Amino acid sequence: MLTHYEVLRVKFDASLIEIKQAYRDRLLNAHPDKNNDENKPALNVSVNAIQEAYRVLSDEKLRREYDHEVVEGQKNSGYVGTGDGLDEYSLDEFDFDPETLRYSMSCPRCVAEEGFSFSEDTLEEHAEEANNGGFQVLSQCSCCSLWLKVNFELAEDEGEDE
Repeated sequence: MLTHYEVLRVKFDASLIEIKQAYRDRLLNAHPDKNNDENKPALNVSVNAIQEAYRVLSDEKLRREYDHEVVEGQKNSGYVGTGDGLDEYSLDEFDFDPETLRYSMSCPRCVAEEGFSFSEDTLEEHAEEANNGGFQVLSQCSCCSLWLKVNFELAEDEGEDE
């Protein structure tokens, strides 16, 4: 399920002005009568979802409550959308199991075996584009409170490696 920030396509720390502009842009993009340009990508969210996202994010109190819910939900799932100051690791440092298509690594803090573990699907779902052109996912150890930034790039097609 998309967060209100994803619906409006704004950053978590977006200003009210940025939220208002994104709201207008998304409504125009989602409206069937206004989106008749074949080259213009469809938004794939309902007008109701756009309006609800704007209603919550444009109200300071509702946004604060919503932000708390989102962060807590992401913490509980082991993934969070912010992570300044976290230790960074490359996905190349993780072990890969080709049978389960999972990457894993012992936690550097609590040394829990496979404290960090990702399926390729999980990486796809939670990865964000990083500044260096690669991708990044933030994850918490399954046994302690340590969070890490895990950086990776998309693999080349197998045919190109030969």
